[in-house]
Formats: sequence, C-alpha cells, structure tokens
Amino acid sequence: MSAPAVIPYRAVVFLDLDGTLLDDSHRAGDDAHALLRRMRRADVLPVMATARNTWEVRDLLGEEAAATGVVSSGCVVRSRGTVLDLHTVPKETLAALVAQASDLGDDLGFFTEEQYAVTARSETVLADMQLLGEAPESVPVDPDLWLREQLSYVCVYAHNGDITPYREAFGEALSLTPFSDTAYTGLPAGASKANGASRLLRKDPRARHAPTFSFGDERNDCELSELVDVGVAMPGSRPELLAVANETAPAAGPAGIEAVLRRHGLLDPL
Repeated sequence: MSAPAVIPYRAVVFLDLDGTLLDDSHRAGDDAHALLRRMRRADVLPVMATARNTWEVRDLLGEEAAATGVVSSGCVVRSRGTVLDLHTVPKETLAALVAQASDLGDDLGFFTEEQYAVTARSETVLADMQLLGEAPESVPVDPDLWLREQLSYVCVYAHNGDITPYREAFGEALSLTPFSDTAYTGLPAGASKANGASRLLRKDPRARHAPTFSFGDERNDCELSELVDVGVAMPGSRPELLAVANETAPAAGPAGIEAVLRRHGLLDPL
C-alpha cells in the first residue's frame, strides 16, 4: 500500500516581529494573537522570522509560535519543536572581534538563545535598543558573556556607522547585516533568515510545495523577501526592502498582514 499523499499547507507565511507583527510598544496585542489563530485554523502556517531569540518569541507569542520559527536572524531553525539548524559564533572569531571593537571604540551585543548582554550602555547601544522597545535601565551589561556562553550571533554598534573595518577583518567568518544606521548583526557563516527559511521549507513535507509569503520592514528582510513567492513590505519599510518586495501591505501591523492574506484568498471573511 502506498503512503498517503502529503497535503501542503494552504500557505507558509514568514513573519518578522518588530515593525511588522508587534505593535509600536514591541508587544503582541490581542489582534496579533487573533491573527495567528485564524491563520492556523485556515491551515496557513505562521513562521516567526526574527532577530529575536526563542525565549523572546515564547514570551511574546506563546509556545506554539516558538515551536516553528527562524529565530536569532536565522541562526536557529525549528519545526514543531525540532531543531533543524543551529549556528554559533566560534570563540576565536569572538576573541578577535572583541579586541577590534575595543581598539575602535565600538560596543558589542552578545546574543544566546536564552539571554543577551552588551559591553556598555553607550548612546549608540541605547538608541538601537529603543528600536526593540528596551528601556535603557533594563539593558544588561556583561562584557564577558561571550566567554561563558555559546553565542547565536553578535551585534556590532559602530559609533560612526562605518562597518568597513569589520567586513575586511571578518568577511569569511561573519555575515554583517545592517539592522539600523549604526548597528550591524554579525551572523555565523551560512546563517540568515533566507537560509533558515529554505531549510525549513525543505525539511517540512507540508511546507515543501506550499505557496510562500514573507512580511517585514527592515534591510535584513530583503533576502527572504526575494526567496518567497510573495514578499510583502510593511508601510514605512526601508527603501531597500521596498525595492525588492512584490507588494506593500495597506496598513501597519496585523491589520495589514491580514488584508494581504485575505486578498490572496488565504483567510475567509470574519
């Protein structure tokens, strides 16, 4: 007897969080939770594709949202709770990066799957943390976290916005992707939102042949937007993303995401 045919999801939808699904306070409102429930009922798989790590996704959106996701900017990929891919930054790379940042007067952020810390609460660091809704006094300082823990990724806070010295020194070991004008996410070689999404789509039989969508607003969403069938930029997105996206959501937040999914026939009217 042949195995039963695998029925694809109606769609797989990769969702950025900050500036996309979350509200202006970087929290998940009732509308975000309601949208995710409607998507699942419609057999549309929501996949969180975010720079935030697993515990942050779990705290914001619950266990089900954390079980399947491309988190830590693609360093960790999960499908129904199973880890499909895991990247960490080598210690020798971190040692050289810490030394160079010290020489250049820049700060670093260290990110694991369970915590994060920065080397100092400088103006550059705090300005970028505010983009994530972090209060200045809550940003943890621990310049030695990288010595004790395995890091999923790092963040370089270049006080003058010039990342060139880091690209020249770590081009082979770290993929430096702009998060803002002064902050750059340093991912281990091979890690990205797009690569993580590709991995998930290959490994999940129901996702493999499903239509794919992405929603985002930042430059680190560009590659993923080009990978999927329909890349959607949120209102106010970075020009780089607007240039490669297939369309722009008609409104911010869950309302805009829902409107696009309805227009494509993936969600039924309320």
